[in-house]
Amino acid sequence: MLAQRKRFKKVKPGDRIAVKKSLIGDGIIAVRAIGIVKDVDLSEWRFYVDWILKEKDIGQRQYMARTLLKIVT
Repeated sequence: MLAQRKRFKKVKPGDRIAVKKSLIGDGIIAVRAIGIVKDVDLSEWRFYVDWILKEKDIGQRQYMARTLLKIVT
């Protein structure tokens, strides 16, 4: 939990964020939603996001973990 909080503190407004689900298999990841962080509340450990694409807009796209890293960076 401590490592997760350290990563949380690095998130700032304007950062891109993706909700992903790891699928069983060879490092396959399904993207559920993509958004941009608009506010971070450290007192409640919560951040607020403007969602750009949701699962219904993305469809059932699946990526190999290595490919997704290249797309996001």
